[in-house]
Amino acid sequence: MIIVPATKHDIEGIADCAERFFEYAGYKEMGLPLDREHFKNMVLEYISNEPNSVVLLLKNGAYGKTVGGVAGHISQWGFNNKFRFMVELFYWVDEEYRGINSIKLIDKFEKASFSKGADNILMIRVESFLKDGVERLYLRRGYKPMEAFYIKGANNGSN
Repeated sequence: MIIVPATKHDIEGIADCAERFFEYAGYKEMGLPLDREHFKNMVLEYISNEPNSVVLLLKNGAYGKTVGGVAGHISQWGFNNKFRFMVELFYWVDEEYRGINSIKLIDKFEKASFSKGADNILMIRVESFLKDGVERLYLRRGYKPMEAFYIKGANNGSN
């Protein structure tokens, strides 16, 4: 297994990973389908904006299948522009490759984020059945839980 910076040639493999993630996480069942073309364009934008973005892939060999990845973009914190946050877009490792590979991937992401000038890293707080494993990983690495999202669609419930 190797971890490499993504290039535009990796877009299809990254989108394949996103599809596996969406299937695993249940977003479709919540009425939130993946728009593959939009996602590919957004990732390409992250790759093209390399000074402020990080896109790393976990691959099964130098020319192998993409089996995981992590991406984020640096932005100023809305409450105090002296702080720059690396904000995660996605973090995923296929189930059979988790464990030490997940740790190595997040380690490289952290190093790349701080080397680009991020003061903090903002990772999405998982509240699904993935929560226990991801939360243990983050807590062991020194992350602190801060807030979470609640999702409500226009057509699923009263106001």
